[in-house]
Amino acid sequence: LDAVETAQSLDIKAREIAIRMVESELDAGYGIFAGRKAHWAHLRFSPEVTPWVSREEWHPAQRTRLRDDGSYELHLPYTNETELVMDVLRHAGHVTVMAPLSLARAVRAQLEAGLANALPTAMSD
Repeated sequence: LDAVETAQSLDIKAREIAIRMVESELDAGYGIFAGRKAHWAHLRFSPEVTPWVSREEWHPAQRTRLRDDGSYELHLPYTNETELVMDVLRHAGHVTVMAPLSLARAVRAQLEAGLANALPTAMSD
């Protein structure tokens, strides 16, 4: 919604859609992206961030586990990796993408792009 620039009222009646249909479309995966084919992310967070991450609800269908070493595992569905990658990056250095490999590669690509953008500035200091 933060990208909406204008809105207008129309003279046509809105179509009613059952809440179950809306939920099946929007709640299948993580974030704002709709879709029915969900993939499952398996994330492991370091003990340093476990107290905060363990209090967040990333998705209503998430599964979690506190490990003996203090780390925290999170399994959650997603249909599009875009928003999930951004939220995983918030915890860079404290999260490991255990699965799927495609999600781990997407996170790595963003980290590498960020390093490539940061290094020229750091080198000139």
